[in-house]
Amino acid sequence: MRVKTIASAAGFALLLSACQKTTKLSPSPQDSPEGSAPSQTMTLTVNNTNPFNFVGASHNAALDLIGNNQNFATLTDQAVHNIVEGFSNSSLSIDPTSFATLANAVEYANYSLAESLNIPNELKTVGSISEDVRQKLLALQSALGINMPLTGITSISDAKTPNQATTDVQALELSIIQQYGAPTTLNLNRTINLTTNDGKATYLLIACAIGKYSYYYWHEKLNQPTSNWYVVFDQSDNTVPGLLPGAMNTLGIGKVLKAVGNWFARTGADIGGFVSAGSVGAGASRNPETGKVTPNASYNVKLGDGIKAGKEASGNKRAEQQG
Repeated sequence: MRVKTIASAAGFALLLSACQKTTKLSPSPQDSPEGSAPSQTMTLTVNNTNPFNFVGASHNAALDLIGNNQNFATLTDQAVHNIVEGFSNSSLSIDPTSFATLANAVEYANYSLAESLNIPNELKTVGSISEDVRQKLLALQSALGINMPLTGITSISDAKTPNQATTDVQALELSIIQQYGAPTTLNLNRTINLTTNDGKATYLLIACAIGKYSYYYWHEKLNQPTSNWYVVFDQSDNTVPGLLPGAMNTLGIGKVLKAVGNWFARTGADIGGFVSAGSVGAGASRNPETGKVTPNASYNVKLGDGIKAGKEASGNKRAEQQG
């Protein structure tokens, strides 16, 4: 099992106050990529249902830090690792000793959309999550719409807008709190147990926060050709083997499919990184020959590892796209 994850927080006192507020993210309008619907000025409104919204916001901040680096095009995996480590330790109050290995993060960066969507099933199979948690993770994919068949995509507007996805995720967050109760602490420097209601609520709400902020972030970058991150949506190749016939690709639909597919894949991998990497940090094993990670069956998740590894996996996707 590979990994990819997302981000974490600011000081504990600030977190408590920040969680009481409505968060708005306002991108500037940009020229739209070929084959996409026109880009629109959008304000993403996130309510205070989820006390871990700050984890999603932190994920996006870390990606901006990488994307705005003057050496973006030549950053190595190790350089990305150093940026994420420094950012998380100094700004997010994450314990410096809590971090999955660089190899884990690089591995998760290479996940395809299909592999990311299957992570909940794999975690259930090896005994890292229970059936109810698996169902909630699948519901998160559905709320975001990243599990919809790509063969039905002919324009960017066929996907959910970030506001639509956020509304659906917030309904899921409310159901999680109703079922398991609200988390008892926002402390990220701990290992949670997924046999407890508190552990399940914490795990699932962080995954939801990462999901909705990640979905918004990559949609924004998809509509910003001037962003360094636009390389993730490589649309130079107008063909999608096995999905569309060549005649349709001449209409630019191939480029749209690639762009939306990469948008969904980045979001899915960000969520998958968190839900998987925490198990790695809590004691999962890696096969030295195949590199495959096998989460443990103890239902333990180390939050700091999952949060850091997700940021880094996203950052390392840049290196793959560059070359």
